[in-house]
Amino acid sequence: MNAAPSPIALHSAATDLAVELNKSSKAKYENTSNDIVRDALFVLSHDGVCVHRAIGKLVEAGWSSPGAALARTLFDIWISVGAVVRSAKPALAAFKYLYSGHNRLSRDAAYPSSMRASLRKEIHDRISSLPAADRDDALQAVGDKDRSYWFNPEWASPSAVAAVLGSEELELAWTYVQLSAAAHGAFFGMRLFRDRPDEFSVNPRIPPGKTAYSVALLSARFIVEISARRDEYEGLGMASDCDTIRRLLNVMATSR
Repeated sequence: MNAAPSPIALHSAATDLAVELNKSSKAKYENTSNDIVRDALFVLSHDGVCVHRAIGKLVEAGWSSPGAALARTLFDIWISVGAVVRSAKPALAAFKYLYSGHNRLSRDAAYPSSMRASLRKEIHDRISSLPAADRDDALQAVGDKDRSYWFNPEWASPSAVAAVLGSEELELAWTYVQLSAAAHGAFFGMRLFRDRPDEFSVNPRIPPGKTAYSVALLSARFIVEISARRDEYEGLGMASDCDTIRRLLNVMATSR
């Protein structure tokens, strides 16, 4: 990597980091027994990279505001990673993350009974594979009412999860309000990440400027932190790689 990489180069470097981390995970655990926490982290990492790459394409194409709205989804993925790895019971949290949607659909009479029965079977089959100490809690979670966030009641909100993440990530918590505004179509939120916020045009804003590229850099930071938390849980030895890209992102954020 060059001494002064471009925003898009750093965006790509974050993608490469997540891909290499996944390869390391596969090599280390390919011949071991299933771990539902690793399953959840793999899904979260995969989905995060897909969203991250989409954000980069949007920014390059001149659509930074929609990219910011999509970054709210990436924020939520980061929060879900934190809620799993910082849980008092990570396996139970991973189960709730993976199956809360199944549980909700299995109760919805709008869907065919055969589909709902299949979902219930899948849920209970997975409970049987959990550590014995977590099975009763998982059964109770299945019977509980649907909640606003899958990680309730352990944490009340995304902000509560962010508060228990590492100190190097706390500065990301402020983005929640800004990205929420963009995701919800608020007037200021849709303009906050545009290079020319007072210009009304349905055409892309080309070429992207520093404000637009800030969305790509923020996206890269989320991917780095998602990767760091996965590395922390799985012991993949890639903390220094995460630190390198995090440091470059911080330098670029303060110099632009």
